[in-house]
Amino acid sequence: MALTSTTKAYNTITFDSSGVSTNLSYDVESIDFNSSIGDTLKVFADNTELTENTDYTVNTTQKRIDLNEITSNQPTNIIIKRIANKTSRQIDFQNASVLTEADLDNSALQTFHVAQEAIDAVESKLPSNTAGTEWDASISSNPAKITNVATGGSANDAVNFAQFSTHDNTIVGYKNDALSSKNDANDSKLEANDWATKVSGVVNTYTGAVEQSDGTEYSAKEYAVGSTVTSAKNWASTAKNTQVPGGQSTDRSALHYSEIASDHATTASDASSTATTQNTQAGRHEDNAEAYAQTNAETQVTYTNPVSGATSNDGYSAKHHRTKAQEWASSSSNITDDTGTAISPAVKSAKTYAEDAATSVSNIGNAESNAAGSASAAANSATASEDSKLTSTSYATASGAEVQEFSSGTGTSQSGVYSAKEHATGTTVPTGSAKDWASKDTTAVASSLFSAKEYASGSSATGGTAKEWAQKSDGAVDTEYSAKAYASVTGTHAPTDGSAKEWATVTGAQVDSDYSAKEYAIGSTVASSKGYATTAEDTQVPGGASSDRSALHYREKAKDFATLTSGQVTGDTGTADQGYSAKEWAQGTQTRGAASGGSAKDWATYVSGTVDNAEYSAKYYKNATQTLHDNFFGVYHGTQSSAPSTHQEGDLYFDSTTNLLYYSDGSSWSAVTSPPQALATSSSPTFTNLTLSGNLTVSGTTTTVDAETTVSESLILNNNVGSQTDIALDINSTSTGDAINVEQNSTGKAVVINQVDTTTGGNIIELQSNGTEKVSVDKAGDTTFTGAVTVPAPTASGHATTKTYVDAVDTLIDNHIADTSNPHSVTASDVGAIGTSASFGGDVSGTYDAIVIADDSHNHVVSNIDGLSTTLNAVKPSISSIDGAIVPGSASTITINGSCFDTTNVSIEYKEGSTLLTTVTGVTPTSSGIISTTTPSQAYNQSQGDIITIRVFNNGDSSVASNGVTKEVGLPTGGTITTSGSYRIHTFNSSANFVNVIPNLSVEYLIVAGGGGGGIGFSGGGGGAGGYRTNMSGGSGGGSPSEGSMTVGAGTYYVTVGGGGGSYSNGSDSSFNARASVGGGHGGLYNGSAIENNGADGGSGGGACDKSSSTQYGGNGTGGQGYAGGTNTTSSSPYSGAGGGGAGGVGATGGPSLGNGGAGLSNSITGSSVDYAGGGAGGHDTRNPRATVSHGGGLGGNGSTAPSAGATNKGAGGGGSYANNTSGASGGSGIVIIRYQI
Repeated sequence: MALTSTTKAYNTITFDSSGVSTNLSYDVESIDFNSSIGDTLKVFADNTELTENTDYTVNTTQKRIDLNEITSNQPTNIIIKRIANKTSRQIDFQNASVLTEADLDNSALQTFHVAQEAIDAVESKLPSNTAGTEWDASISSNPAKITNVATGGSANDAVNFAQFSTHDNTIVGYKNDALSSKNDANDSKLEANDWATKVSGVVNTYTGAVEQSDGTEYSAKEYAVGSTVTSAKNWASTAKNTQVPGGQSTDRSALHYSEIASDHATTASDASSTATTQNTQAGRHEDNAEAYAQTNAETQVTYTNPVSGATSNDGYSAKHHRTKAQEWASSSSNITDDTGTAISPAVKSAKTYAEDAATSVSNIGNAESNAAGSASAAANSATASEDSKLTSTSYATASGAEVQEFSSGTGTSQSGVYSAKEHATGTTVPTGSAKDWASKDTTAVASSLFSAKEYASGSSATGGTAKEWAQKSDGAVDTEYSAKAYASVTGTHAPTDGSAKEWATVTGAQVDSDYSAKEYAIGSTVASSKGYATTAEDTQVPGGASSDRSALHYREKAKDFATLTSGQVTGDTGTADQGYSAKEWAQGTQTRGAASGGSAKDWATYVSGTVDNAEYSAKYYKNATQTLHDNFFGVYHGTQSSAPSTHQEGDLYFDSTTNLLYYSDGSSWSAVTSPPQALATSSSPTFTNLTLSGNLTVSGTTTTVDAETTVSESLILNNNVGSQTDIALDINSTSTGDAINVEQNSTGKAVVINQVDTTTGGNIIELQSNGTEKVSVDKAGDTTFTGAVTVPAPTASGHATTKTYVDAVDTLIDNHIADTSNPHSVTASDVGAIGTSASFGGDVSGTYDAIVIADDSHNHVVSNIDGLSTTLNAVKPSISSIDGAIVPGSASTITINGSCFDTTNVSIEYKEGSTLLTTVTGVTPTSSGIISTTTPSQAYNQSQGDIITIRVFNNGDSSVASNGVTKEVGLPTGGTITTSGSYRIHTFNSSANFVNVIPNLSVEYLIVAGGGGGGIGFSGGGGGAGGYRTNMSGGSGGGSPSEGSMTVGAGTYYVTVGGGGGSYSNGSDSSFNARASVGGGHGGLYNGSAIENNGADGGSGGGACDKSSSTQYGGNGTGGQGYAGGTNTTSSSPYSGAGGGGAGGVGATGGPSLGNGGAGLSNSITGSSVDYAGGGAGGHDTRNPRATVSHGGGLGGNGSTAPSAGATNKGAGGGGSYANNTSGASGGSGIVIIRYQI
């Protein structure tokens, strides 16, 4: 294998063999090797000659070298040299011999090869330059070193390496001395730089540029702006409610107390207008605290008198003194005084003096180079060399005096010039050494100016040190106090006009001539905000006027006026004389029966008497109307073309064939052929002793037989004239109906028969059957029963539990029939017909000696008087309400609520108008008050909107049917309707009506308001998400649990869907059935001149704008709906507005961080998980990646890229803008979703 040739002369070829170690072949044809004329070959590995036939073999035929393996010291190059025969001619011509071309060529070739090698030898030697005046090894094609040079002895002799090294060691010594001084100066430079700028620990010394661990104090910058100690910056600007870094656990900054003061002032302002003056003063104290902490360097603090508001210049801020400390430590320019004017004579910073020292070190390096450059001259002039040494040493290390320059061994002081070491660590430099400017304690370095360390942490510097201006707490620094003192020192060492902490927190006493924000907020020495907010009901506000009452007092009064149900509302002094509450007038009972009394509920539903001692309720009149309706339709058969085959006495129908009205006598139908004659034409006729031999018809708009007062009777029949024996009232019935049917619905007596004269006359009451007495009550009041009495089982609760009756032999019988839901017993006592005890609660059929009607409240009728056998009729059921829906086209379950349902067997009747649809028989109720049943096809196949009347019969007995209750066919409507499993879902993407036809419908809901728009301008805040409320599992917004259940009655409900807020505008509210979600707050604004950086409050708060020098706050979220927007505490590059709050998380802080939008929440009310209510991101510059959002939140603007809007119908916040005077993106519109089980 032939390798590529890298170099070649006439007789030499070099091959690159890097990385090659075994059995390679090298083509040597290019050097014209010819063994027939005596040429041989030698092989070198780098500069080592190899052995032929051991390390390599020569193939003369193929003109090739075959290299064997090299086992050690692998070479970089393989060099092959051709060696011509130079000792003898290879061809010797003889006289008269034959001359051949080959012999002539070979003879000439040997000579040619020798010539080539001579050329190669010459070119490989040290050549001269073109002029031939200098030897220049670099001109050689193969440069080589010159060896075996003799020691020079004359001025023009060459110097060998050993001779030079002897002199060089001396120079190296000088060099090392200079380097040592350079290192010392460099160590001082590092230490001075640390005293000026180190912020990661104590300042240590340096040795050989390696930091030691021997320090105990901190740098000027650390005391000014660091976080390891309680720096001026920390005392000035540590965030509210945060310990000052490096301080005690209770230490707080001026910013903390200014914001506390602001908070208390705000609280005071909100509580009462009487706190306005104090709030203004607290705000001025807050401004003063902030001014003393944050006023820019070289600008005097503007002090505002808290009382008068007058302003004046008053010293410099902590920020100013921090800046000056930094200037003394590390400024690259000359130091200036407090006004920014350069100090004369010029003074530089510690860092500059350290750099000057470094320059001196550099000069030493130059001297070192000069010394090294003159090494050959030193060999000629020992004196000059010694002078250089002494001068270099003086520039490097001279201490306590000026530098000397030497000539012939004599030094000359250089006025005003000092060594590197003296500039670094000495004490004689008039303007001070780097070490002095870095760390000198107690006394001035020069011109009444002190070191960086003294200005940072000492106690002697004129005007105070950075540490003193940051944290001195035992008095004034000069005539003013430190940032810590103005922030948090209290008591005797506090500023004369009070610290921020005192103005924020002192209670029980004045700060100077006025009280603190806390005292005005929560104290008791003055009439505080807390007093105006929380003083107990009916109690004077402490410190206020005698008539002053708190917000709590008026809240409780408002609550009483809304909900009190235990008497009248009390006045300010606790006297109950302010009238009744809204709740009492809505549903209470305290005004029932009083003139002008009665709650709305009583006027709607009370049926046990008059509401205001004069009139009855709507339900009472409705029931009366329903009874009349039911009674009429119980006997009227409607219009028929022929006579109904089934009828009872008194039934009516209208015959469409004859156009006549017919009535039944129980056995046949008779036409009413002519109208009855009027008994009297007077509008108010009066009858005395009226005798009729025929029918009596009373007609008119209203026919009333009643009594308007309690002492009058509705109807009096008298038979008391002398010895008159005629009957006062004789009622005969020859049909199977009731002879007398008396019903009583009031608290009076149904029938009163009073025999005044107990000495004459017959029985008071006598019941006969075919002329034979069966039951009688004689004039003494005794009752006689003849024959058997049959009492069927009572079927309803409510029966009287105790009744007392006396039989024919005056035997007392207690508790005859009791409440059927709780079995009672009847005990026989001397009553032969009963004989034994009987338990009642089920079937009580049997024969007894007494008639007992136990349930007074249900108007039972004693009928079928036949002999002495009397039967108690079945109890009449009643319907109060029907839950569920009649779903068009499919069966559904409805629940009938009421009372007196037979628990074993009822029938349910369905009518549409007067048309009977069907009667479902054999239904078993759940209880005597609940029937759960499936709607029949005859009902659910009616049209949407048809009205179905439902009645219940016990045991199929239609003669004792319940009242009828109507039910509309249909389901709720409104919005976009979908289904998922057993749920029916109404989605409202815009405002519309939700129409419900199902009473007491239990619904689940999601209510999301419109999202807030993004902030305008430079780094606008992200918009907050719309409020998020739900009673679904997973909780509402802001980390709140799910809301309670909701039941809606039949009716129309307006659903409001809030729109998304435009640029810098809040979103609109969404609502359903009095539950509202609040629109999202807009992002903060900065437009270059007018600033409103805070985000707005909303369902979720908007994020703050970034472009401001003070903290800007995100808007608050609404409790139970969303989180707050992000806050910006700094305004530093790269800029970013804060993120808007979301239903599921707070918006991220902006500034140099990304203002990501707050997280939203996911909800599966539609059957699948959907994201809602994510916050919008803040706008930011292109040095930040784009802030992230979730749950539909809009992206913030990014450089020239516009922000994006919040997702539509998700209530998401819009993204904030990034560019002055551009618009933020709109928030997404809200949504309302309602679902219920079908």
